[in-house]
Amino acid sequence: MTVCVRYAEELETKERFLGFVDCSEVANADAIHGHVKQFLEGCGLYSLPIVAQCYDGAAVMSGHVSGVQAQLLGDHPSPIYIHCMAHKLNLVLVDTCEVNRTANGYFLTLESLYTFFTQPGTHHAYKKAQEDIGATKEITALSNTRWACR
Repeated sequence: MTVCVRYAEELETKERFLGFVDCSEVANADAIHGHVKQFLEGCGLYSLPIVAQCYDGAAVMSGHVSGVQAQLLGDHPSPIYIHCMAHKLNLVLVDTCEVNRTANGYFLTLESLYTFFTQPGTHHAYKKAQEDIGATKEITALSNTRWACR
């Protein structure tokens, strides 16, 4: 998980990347809230007033009953929740590409090629053919973040 902060300094808004938090072991709201709290405490920022929080639309993050944003409200009573603008932009781009037949066809073709070449049987045959001609190239995953590679 990426942690960034936005703050005002002399009436100028600044945004800073603080670091990454490894949430790969347990990805429920309690664990993520604990990681965020620990990370911000380590930076000396958790005791400062928090006025807003921004996550994607996943229930574990944005849930108003037991999501990370609801748990953060238990420690800091005033931060409002804002849906991540980068995520919203990605959703708009996905919807736009689905409406445009040319773009939709292009991305469906790319996805089909990727799916074809990463299937175990095809992938093995592809690698063998490349080894036979002395050129090996691996097809790597597009992204670890599902919404970013859509």
